[in-house]
Amino acid sequence: MIESCESQRVGLEFEVVKADQLNFFLGKGNGERIVSEKHEAVFSMFQEYGLLHERFREVKGRYLGETGFKVLTVYFDGLDFAKYRCGNWYGIRFSQDSSKLGWEALACSICDWGDEDNAEINSYCSIDTLPDEQAAMIRELYRPYIPEESSIRKTGKVGAIAEGTVFRWVRFYYVGAALCVLLLDDRPRVTAFFDLGVKVSKEPALSARFPSAENARGRILACLSDISDVNKATIFISHWHNDHTNAIGKCYRFNRGLNNMVDNTEWYVPASGLPSFTTVQNVMPAELFHVCQEGMEQDPMDIDNNPRMQIGKINLQNNPHPHHQGIYARVTLRSGKQVLLVGDTTYEGLPEEIRSNGGRGYDCLQVCHHGGDYYLPPANQNIQTAASYIPKAKSGAIAVYSADGRTYGHPDPFFVAHYRGQGYTEDNEWMIHTKAVNGICMWDIE
Repeated sequence: MIESCESQRVGLEFEVVKADQLNFFLGKGNGERIVSEKHEAVFSMFQEYGLLHERFREVKGRYLGETGFKVLTVYFDGLDFAKYRCGNWYGIRFSQDSSKLGWEALACSICDWGDEDNAEINSYCSIDTLPDEQAAMIRELYRPYIPEESSIRKTGKVGAIAEGTVFRWVRFYYVGAALCVLLLDDRPRVTAFFDLGVKVSKEPALSARFPSAENARGRILACLSDISDVNKATIFISHWHNDHTNAIGKCYRFNRGLNNMVDNTEWYVPASGLPSFTTVQNVMPAELFHVCQEGMEQDPMDIDNNPRMQIGKINLQNNPHPHHQGIYARVTLRSGKQVLLVGDTTYEGLPEEIRSNGGRGYDCLQVCHHGGDYYLPPANQNIQTAASYIPKAKSGAIAVYSADGRTYGHPDPFFVAHYRGQGYTEDNEWMIHTKAVNGICMWDIE
C-alpha cells in the first residue's frame, strides 16, 4: 500500500489502461470480446499473424487508440525508490473506496513529478511489478508502428511552410499548465503551431488570478478552427504529453476544426509507444505525420527546404520518457533573431551544436518544462553539470517561461537561477502569464 504521509513526497505520473482491455493480448481474454464488433478484425489479425507481424502492426492502432487511458499520479516516499520505475509497466489496483481496492489497470510510468499529494487516492493504491513475459508483451504492443512515409503520405499533401516562407513573429501564449506557440509570417498569418496545449488550470484561485488564460485558449482554438484549404498549417509536437496536445481533443469535441485539420495540415512528431501517442494517432490519421525516429539526432532537418525552420530529434540514452524522446525546433526570424523551441526537453538530449547554436547562442529560449526540472533520470544528476547543458544565450537573450508560479511549482526560482547563470538575465525574463495584451496572455518576439 502507498501510505498517506504529511511529509514531502515524490509523485510519478502513470498512463493507465484498464487491465481487461489488454487481457486478450496477455492470454487472459478466454476468447471474450470486450470491445465493439468493429475491433474483430484487429483480434483476428492478432490470432492469425501474431504480435510482431506487419499485418497486425498496421491495424493495432485502431484498437489501442480507443482503449482509453487516464493519467494517475502515485506518490512515493523518496526519489531513490520512485526513479527506478520510470519507463516500465506495472499492475496497479486502486479505488476511491477504502474498504477494498477497485479495478485493475496496467500502467506505464512516465516519470513526471506530480502536483499536490492526494492522500485519498494514494491510500487505496497498490503497485505490483508485472511478470517479465507480460511486461515484454505490453512494451511490444505499444511499440510505435511507423509505416514507410512513401506509403502513407497523401499525394499533394502539404503544410503551410514553403521554401520561401519568412517568419516575422514567434508568439507565445499562456494557457495555464500547458504550452502553445504560434509562428506567423509576413502577411501576417499563422503558419505553424509548436505544440497544442490549452490546459487552463481548474483551480479557482488561479483562474481568478489569470482570467486571460481562458481567453488565450479561446484564441488558440479559433486559430485552429481557421485552418482551411486556403489557410493551411504545419504542426509540430515536441513530445506526447497531454498538456502539449489536448487542443486536439477540444477541436474534436467542440467544433468542426478537426476535419479541416485532417485535410489541411501536416505534422512533425516524435516516435512514441505511449498510449497518448496512440490515441492522438487514432484521431489524426497517420498520413499526416512525419515521424522523427532514433537516428535523426545530429542533423537538423530544414522544413520544406527552408533553412529558417529546422527541427531535430531528441534522444537521451534511448530512454522512453517523453521528455527524453522528443523534437526541438530552431526558428530564424526575418529580423535575424534565432529562437529555440524545446517543449519539455531534457537539454542533455540536445546535440551540442544545437545547444550552442554553433557557438553563436540564441536570442530567445522557450524554457523547458515551464521553468521546472530539466534533468530527470537518466540525465546527469549533478546539478552544476546539468545546468551546463542549458542552451547558450546571446547577449541580452530572452528566456520565456510559460507557467504561473503555482502550477507544479513552476517556474521554480531554483531553476530560474540556473538560466541566469548561463546568461539569460533577470531583466530579460518573460513570465508570459504577466503579459496580458487585449485580455489575452501572450508575447511576441520579432
